[in-house]
Formats: sequence, C-alpha cells, structure tokens
Amino acid sequence: MAKLSAWSLWFSKTLTGLFICLFFLTPLVLWPKTSELFEFNKMLLVYALTVLVAAASLAKGIINKKFTLVRTPLDLGLLLFLASQILATIFSIDPHTSVWGYYSRFHGGLASTISYISLFYFFVAQLNSVPADQRKRQLNSYFYALLASGTLVAIYGVLEHLGIDKNLWIQDVQNRVFSTLGQPNWLSAYLLALLPLTIYLGLQSKRTARRWLWLLISLLYVVTILFTKSRSGIGATLVILALIGLEQLYRLVAKRKLNRASLVLLTGVVLSLAIFGSPWSPNPADVVRRLETGGPLWPEIEPYLNQLRLTSQLKPLDTTNLDPQSRQTLEKRAQGERVGGSSSLEIRQTVWQGAIELFRRRPLLGTGVETFGYSYYWTRPTGHNLLSEWDFLYNKAHNEFLNILSTTGMLGFAAYIFLIIADLRLFLRQMKRQNPLAFPLLVGFISILITNFFGFSVVIIGVFFFMFPGLAMFYGKETVYPQKNFGNGWNLSNKQIKSGQLKTSAMQYLLLGLILAGLIFSLRQVWLFWRADINYSESKLYQQAGYLGQALTLAQKATALLPSEANFHAQLGEIYADIAWAMHQKLSTGPTEGSALVQNQTIIQRDIYASNAADEINIAVRQNPWHLNLWKSKAKIELTIAIFNNDYFQTALATLAHANELAPTDAKIVYNIGLVYEQLGKMDQAKQAYQKALDLKPDYEAVRYDLTKLEASSAAEQP
Repeated sequence: MAKLSAWSLWFSKTLTGLFICLFFLTPLVLWPKTSELFEFNKMLLVYALTVLVAAASLAKGIINKKFTLVRTPLDLGLLLFLASQILATIFSIDPHTSVWGYYSRFHGGLASTISYISLFYFFVAQLNSVPADQRKRQLNSYFYALLASGTLVAIYGVLEHLGIDKNLWIQDVQNRVFSTLGQPNWLSAYLLALLPLTIYLGLQSKRTARRWLWLLISLLYVVTILFTKSRSGIGATLVILALIGLEQLYRLVAKRKLNRASLVLLTGVVLSLAIFGSPWSPNPADVVRRLETGGPLWPEIEPYLNQLRLTSQLKPLDTTNLDPQSRQTLEKRAQGERVGGSSSLEIRQTVWQGAIELFRRRPLLGTGVETFGYSYYWTRPTGHNLLSEWDFLYNKAHNEFLNILSTTGMLGFAAYIFLIIADLRLFLRQMKRQNPLAFPLLVGFISILITNFFGFSVVIIGVFFFMFPGLAMFYGKETVYPQKNFGNGWNLSNKQIKSGQLKTSAMQYLLLGLILAGLIFSLRQVWLFWRADINYSESKLYQQAGYLGQALTLAQKATALLPSEANFHAQLGEIYADIAWAMHQKLSTGPTEGSALVQNQTIIQRDIYASNAADEINIAVRQNPWHLNLWKSKAKIELTIAIFNNDYFQTALATLAHANELAPTDAKIVYNIGLVYEQLGKMDQAKQAYQKALDLKPDYEAVRYDLTKLEASSAAEQP
C-alpha cells in the first residue's frame, strides 16, 4: 500500500531539485583531468540530468497511471528543428560525429539537441502540473539558482582578474578572464544572458536592500564582462543595455514616473567603462601611459577623428619612453611587417566565406550536424593561409547561423530560424499578457542570438536557448496549457480519495523496475564515457612526458571503454609508433657487441609495435575518413615507421596526397609532401611541392628556406 499524494509529491520535489541542479551546476562544473576541462564535463552533466529527469517523469507517470504531454506554442518549431537535425545526421558524412558532436566540443550533436528538447518538455509538464499558488515559488527557485550560479561565476572571474589562478593556465587569464566557462567569449555570453534578469529584479524590487543587492550583482556582471575583453560580448552588452534603457524610457513616458534605480545603474555602467576601459576605449592607466609616451590618447577612434580633421594626440610619440619590445614592434610596422595576430573580424570573415561556399556545395542538408571541423577544409579560402591563425583547427564557423547553414543545409537553417521566430512570438505574447518576466527573458534570449552570430553556442547557452521560453511560459495570466494525456489515471472511490490510499499493481512495479534498470545503464554509460576520456587525456600527458609504457596502458583502457571513438585509436597508434621508434633508437645507439638473439627479439618487438601502430591508425581513418587530423596523424605515424622501414615513405606520401585532397589549400600538407619527396630523392617533385606551398602561403619562411637550399644544391651539382 502506498499514498498516491506522497508518491506524486516526492517525484515533484525530485524533478524540481533536478532542474535546480541543471541551472545551478552546469555553469560551474569542470574537471582538470579530462581532455577538455569545461564543455565535456558540462555536456555529460546535462546528459546525466536528462536521464534522471526522464526516469523521474516516467516513474511519476507510471505511479499516476497517466503520462502527460503539454502542448506549447513551440511544438511545431521544435518538431521541425529536431526533424532537420535527424535528417542531417542520417545523411551526414560522419553520423557518429553528428550524433555525439565534434570531439573536444561535444555540444551541438543530435544527442545534445534531443536532451535539450526533452528537458524543455519535461520542464513545462512539471510546471503545468504544479498548483497555481505554488508555481511562482517554484519558478523563483529556478531563477535564484540561475542567478546564484552566475554570481559565483562572476566573482571567480573578478578574482581571476586579480590573479587568483594566474599560474594554473597557459593563457593570460588576468588579461582576459574566463572563470568556469573556459573561454572569454563564452563567459561574456553566459553572463549577458542573465544580466537582464538581475537588472529587472533590481529595478522592480520593492525592498530597498534587495534592490541594491540586485543592482550590485548587475554591475558585477558588467565588470566581469569587461574583464573578458570580448568584443562581441561587450558590444552585445551595450546593445542589451540600450534595449533596457529604451524600455525604461517608454515606462517613463507612459507613467511619467522616473525609476531612480535605473539612473544609479546607468551611472554604475558608465563608471565601470571609464575605470576599466573596453576594446574601444582606454582606461585611466592607458591614458596616463599615453600621456607619458605621446601618440594618440584614444587610438581606437583616431582614424575617425582624422577624417573630421581632429585628433586625440597631444604630443608626438617619444619612442625613448617605450620598452625595447614596443620599439621593435613599431619599427617592424614601419617597414610594413605584420606584428601580432590577425583581427578577430578578419578571421571570422574568412571562415564565414568558407562556410558559405560549403553551403553552396551541399545546399539541402549540408555535410551533417557538427561536421564543420571536417568539411570546412574542402572550401577553406586560400587567404586563410595569410592569417596569424592559419594552422589552427576550425571546428566551428564562429557564427552559429552559418554553422547550421553549412552543416544542416537550407532545411536545418530554415527550421532554426522558424524556431527562433516561434520563441520571439512566445515572449511577445507573454509581454502582452503582462508577464513581468517576459521582457528580461526576451532581452536575454536576444543577447544569445547576438553572441551566437559572432561566435557559437556552448552547453550553458544551449540550455538557456531551450529553457528561457519554458521559464517565460508560466509567469503570465495563462498559467495552464492544454495537454495530451496517455492513460486514464486512477479511478478512486470517495473512501480512497479521503484516505489517499491505493494499491500498486505488479505491472507498475515491473515497469518501475525497468525504468530503474534503464537509469542505471544510462548513467553507467555516461560514467564510462567520462572514464574513457580521462584515460585518453592522461595518456596524452604521459606520452608528451616520454613515459610511453604508462601512456600505452591508459590509451588501451580508453579504447577498450569506447572502441567507437576514432581519436582514441589514433592516440593509441601514435604511442605504438613512438615505442617502435624508441626501440629502433636503442638498436641504433646500443653497443655493437652483444647477443644477436636479443637484437633479433628487439627487432621483432619493434616491428610488432609498428604493425600495431599502422593497424590502429587505419581503424581510426576507417571510422572517420573525413577527419583531416586523423590523416595527419596517419602520415606522422607512417613517417616515424619509415625511419626503419623505407617502404612507409610511399605509404606516407599517399596519405599526405589524400589529406591534400581533403584540404587543397592547406600549405603545411603540401610542404610535408615536398619534404617526403626530398627524402625519397625526387628533387623535381619536391621543388614543385615547395613552390605550390609558397603559392598558397607566400610568407611561409620555412618553405622558402628549404626551396632556396634545394635550388642551391641542384645548381652546385650541375657542371
């Protein structure tokens, strides 16, 4: 015997707790021993929470003998978007990547989309079943979880700027903070999505202490965003603050009443910009330094001032006040040399050009969900070779819209735009119904669209994209949505209703047992995936440190746990090749005298490891034949083996030729082809390859040096 009300209450509380965990923990979770500290762990947390939410919701339905599907204004948009993702996955060049996402990014695959949509429907079903007098309190718990997490992230970002963990990271984290998000642009996008909510709470709160607390948190978010130095994030922040300012101006005109808190907030934002500066404005320290050295006080706007015959320069630049590195930089620039990295806009425009060309090649369904990291190199512009990041791997288009267009085609892009329009209509409809949270959630949603345009979505932004509309649905006048019920529920007598007692059937217990078994299996799979990645990550660290025995053991464990992951096989192949090379070195540098039997055994062992290396990398490229890095890894392994087996030079040459077909504008691949030709003594082919590499990248100094040396050697040999 059990109480129906007790079961329902327990499952409702469990679901509420799980959604609080989703909002609070997702931005905070990271783990230093995984191959990717931030996104990987956040994505696995979302998968685990999705499984738990699904299990709790299904178990609740079994106990109540009724399953509920809430009808929402987003149903058609979500259905079309999901259908487009499924089709693009089916016809993907690599379905494995399309399901699970690009390894190292993880978010964006079909599995993550299914998780987000499932969480949305379980979320609205849970809220739809909550009595109206309790719903607002439950919604407030979600908002407090969101903002408490955001506040912790922002505080850590400020501490990062002060140097709390400056020795832990390779990046200059004091200069551009990323807190627990892992990248400055992601941190700014995350805090910006929450900023309208904190501002709303500050402007609308009737209690003075709470009002100033929320305004202080709003300024904390703004300052942290400034510390990221993210151009897209800071620019989007100014746009969002302008939208909020216009809304406050409208209220002022309509009600003829000034909200003094808005003036305090505006003053705080202006002071923050003045004190800490931005990518387009100096801070006081910059001004003092420029006053001492001369030159423009505001170089960011100097070209525009010059067009108006104005200047911010008060005195000529005194180079004697500059440090040697700055003087050298100025000298190089005066000679026309590029110093420093290419601008982010220049890089984005080049990648966007390749993404658009990729769409033109596969206009209907693209190359497959999350396959941009493979297919971009088909259409990578030659001009990419002239950028400072010319040899970086680009697995995203740095524009969420173009990323979807190129990987899921017109069908996926149209479905995505349709879903966004449906979301915007929902927010506007809630505003008309005087939903007090509709406007800040709408502005937060718009901030996601802006930052996604100049970047790409990550796990927490994916959660916000799908859950913000769900949060907005239940604060307005329309508090109950139509629903489709599967099952008749309990037909209780008056006595049973009064006592709250019911008898659970054997079939219900059986179904609950199946759900429990499915839950345990699913969570175990998530755990195994996490363990496999840790082994993979530690294997790479041991390999880099030269501890090949430990690296081999860990790589074998990773591959055994997740044999479908091509990257694991490639890693294992590289370790086998390194061991074979080490054994060859031992043979080459060892004493001439010794047991012939021992030497023969070493040769046999070396050849076995070399064979294993070739086998593993061949498995990797069979599992994912479009991944350029796997073909580069294959060539590296084959060139390593070629040191003691010359036949592998030809194999490596064929591998590089195939890699060149996948990435025809990659100058480094062509350069390596030339090196192999030179090693084989085919000097004419080597010259042609070097010249082609220079045509692709005229400033490739290593190629120019080798070509000059080769031409000089050829000239010396001529009579």
